[in-house]
Amino acid sequence: CIPYNVKTPPSQASKLEELCRSVTSLYSTDPNAAQCQLLNLIFRSIGCSSSKQLSHEIHTLEDMDNDQWTLVLTDLVEDMLFSHKDIVLLGADPRVASKNSSAIYSESTTAEQQVTREYRRIYGEFWYVFALVALSSDVSSQEDKRVSLGTPSRFDAELVRDIILRVTELVSVGQPDIRAAATLAALQMGHAILDRTLHLSDKLATATRQYEASVKQRKSGQKAESLKIHIDTLKRATEELAELVTGPIVNGIFMHRYRDSHPCIRSLCLASLSKMSCQRPDIFLCDKYLKYFGWLMSDKAECVRYEALGGLLTPFEEAGNTDIDTTKLWHVTEKFLPRIADCTLDVCVQVQERAMSMLLNMLRNGFLDEMDDDAIWNQINLRSLSPNTSDAVRRDALYFIMEQLEAFDEDDGSIEAEKGKKSRHSTGSQTLASTIDSSERRAVLHLDAIASWVAHSLCDGDIPIDEVQIELADLVVFSIRAMPEHRVLMTNWGALIRAICEDSVATVDGASAGDRISVAKQRVLVRFLACAARAEVGVVADASFLSNEDTQPATRRTGAKQGRKQSISSSHPHETLSVALLKALPELLVKFRGDVEVLDSLSILPRYLRK
Repeated sequence: CIPYNVKTPPSQASKLEELCRSVTSLYSTDPNAAQCQLLNLIFRSIGCSSSKQLSHEIHTLEDMDNDQWTLVLTDLVEDMLFSHKDIVLLGADPRVASKNSSAIYSESTTAEQQVTREYRRIYGEFWYVFALVALSSDVSSQEDKRVSLGTPSRFDAELVRDIILRVTELVSVGQPDIRAAATLAALQMGHAILDRTLHLSDKLATATRQYEASVKQRKSGQKAESLKIHIDTLKRATEELAELVTGPIVNGIFMHRYRDSHPCIRSLCLASLSKMSCQRPDIFLCDKYLKYFGWLMSDKAECVRYEALGGLLTPFEEAGNTDIDTTKLWHVTEKFLPRIADCTLDVCVQVQERAMSMLLNMLRNGFLDEMDDDAIWNQINLRSLSPNTSDAVRRDALYFIMEQLEAFDEDDGSIEAEKGKKSRHSTGSQTLASTIDSSERRAVLHLDAIASWVAHSLCDGDIPIDEVQIELADLVVFSIRAMPEHRVLMTNWGALIRAICEDSVATVDGASAGDRISVAKQRVLVRFLACAARAEVGVVADASFLSNEDTQPATRRTGAKQGRKQSISSSHPHETLSVALLKALPELLVKFRGDVEVLDSLSILPRYLRK
């Protein structure tokens, strides 16, 4: 059956198949009528009236010269000028009708927008299914009436080629909606063809194994000869289909439309090339095609920059699910690294998010091991402290920093070995205490490393200590709380208090950072504690509590019945916070009695104590 790469429900998919089979059946008897139907689908989608559509009884496409075809298209474009907006289901711009750059791919908010978006999806899937049906050798007679994917005949390949070439005649029309609809149709057929080559490649691998086994076992020559003919047929079919994509679609459409005057057509081409590079990385994951993503990262339209970054990011994201060799991205990412870093400062937040995710994947895969440009490193790192970006950018930037900090390179295996060594000479309670202490020490090291980096970054330059923006440390707390594997750092109150009380000197790259930065680090750690406490209490306290300026202790959220408190475990973070603060707060107030900045942070902690 067809290996659907679509999101259509089974009932709709069956109707699409039935419709596509009817067109292919018509093509076998009347190619002109079938082509007219397919072209009329494009024209109707963009708002052309039925009176101006093609009629196979009047228009013979093969006999029309360029002047006649141009006249037909001119009439269609003029008719579109008077089309009511309600009958235009497919436009060049798939985005929500908004000029705000942050709404690149936002969800639809009106019924009209939902209809057009759903139609665009079904339109694209029709062309995908049509190509698969056309490339199928036969239609099964089973009750499900699914298409059987055998080896495509030369006629099947020529049928798809003819339709692609016919649609290609529309991709250079001056009206952008026509160009977009034709480009989308051709690219979707290209994706179906590539999926078909993957299916044939699997059959080729199976046939090759059978042939090798037959030769090895010296079976009858007739079977081996039959398998060899089958292998040659599969190879030829796969090569012809791949050439159909790299030729008419990539060279004939992509190479012209990626420079289209309409930004959404440019982004459509890039999104399609990105998908192709994951479908057939052996063909498209190379510098010949990857360079287009690098070039268009400097495009003036944010939707194009977004898709350009996505083209380089997708192979990293898909590498875990498929056999994609990400090292093929090395040359392109190395060449365009400064531009990728600059995209973290883009005016569009969604572009920033993709750029930051791209850089994080590059760092984790060793692509930045040889980069020695401190300006680029600092530019990326400081995004974690920027209030003018999204939570996702700040979180990924902090991940980026953690990958560089030695404290996060600690070998968990050696820690477990140390625990096992201690357990052989300890009682059960001693072993538990040792395990907790080891975990807390590791958390203290992590907190100290992050606080040292934050203090060094905030104090960079000739800034008086009292003018340092310590409040930016709150952003780090929120980012850590958004990390599943590190969230516990901001609820480990013992580690937070211990990191403050140890009063260690701030270090950067293993060297002392100076007294001013050490003071800033202490303020950052206290800010961590205050912000983390506020965030944790906000999860469990009444919504009005955090906005209340009095200093009454925090109360739990009430249930359905007024006055009835919810039960809470003694190990709950809010409960452990209260216990830890009751023990440490007096000592901290005495320790920092001369630092007004720290006292301001500490003074709000009592109101977070649980009754």
